[in-house]
Amino acid sequence: MAIADEVPIPSNLTGNADDDAPQYVGKVHHYPAASTRSGLVRHFGAFDESSQAFKPTPSTPDPRTIQEALDTPDASDWIAAMDIEIENMRRLNVFTTVPRPPNTNIITLRWVFHRKFENGALTKHKARLVARGFTQVPGVDYSKAHLYAPVMRFESFRILLSIASWFDLDLRQFDVSEAYLHGEIDGDVYMEAPPGHGDGDTVWKLLKGLYGLKQAGWIWHERLKADMEGLGYVQCKRDHAVFRIGNRSDGNWAVCAFWVDDETGVGSREQLDRVADMFCHKYGISGKGDLRWTLSLKVERDFNGHKVSISQHVPGGEGGRLA
Repeated sequence: MAIADEVPIPSNLTGNADDDAPQYVGKVHHYPAASTRSGLVRHFGAFDESSQAFKPTPSTPDPRTIQEALDTPDASDWIAAMDIEIENMRRLNVFTTVPRPPNTNIITLRWVFHRKFENGALTKHKARLVARGFTQVPGVDYSKAHLYAPVMRFESFRILLSIASWFDLDLRQFDVSEAYLHGEIDGDVYMEAPPGHGDGDTVWKLLKGLYGLKQAGWIWHERLKADMEGLGYVQCKRDHAVFRIGNRSDGNWAVCAFWVDDETGVGSREQLDRVADMFCHKYGISGKGDLRWTLSLKVERDFNGHKVSISQHVPGGEGGRLA
């Protein structure tokens, strides 16, 4: 049964040249699978009996376009994930809708879909709206001086693990929620509205960083640096993604390292909690607690033997012990 047989399609239905995805502009309330936020309508085939038994695995390919997402048995999960992403962007004031400016570069976008698994079990459907950075114009949409953003060096990560193991220090972690959506953009950057959120005469003016923007990493790191320095932390001169405070001899000491939005901290619980509480209050965090998984690495501690081991899971095979 075709969608058009059940759901009246708005007259301003258009196609997306980037991924050939349908755009349902306006509200579609004639069927409960229609989303009022993403503006997209789920394919009816997703409701047949075979779809109810669909159980994706880590080897199941993720959709590459909106149309592929709508054609999957778990289409309603993808629509919900897109709704959450748009809602987060509105809540964080990432954009404002403005009339299309004349003689101005308008960058394009795409949706990226990913199923998250833990120990082989599906935990989340993630949809992320990303800018197509290759459509940005240097000197107009970004400065070439803002292309670099440091991340924690792997040598620094191993050193932190060694320090925690040798001195029996707390080894903590957290993940900043929607990190790139918090940094403010300096300048005017315009982007096409996603399917279901524009009529052709309006575009989005970006107010905050967005995944895919060439300067997004730099914007987030500058905000991260300011936050850490505001807590009294000092940036490491040899690894700019590492920050420290205090001296180990006085017991009130900590080092925090960041891989974009993933934090690894070692030191006193008091100092580490100060960092986690600040990021939780300002941005929201997840995964707060003892370091167990980070950057696809499993971390295991042997307190009696003063050892920390890390291993990496290879999809379809056994994990490999790295240290």
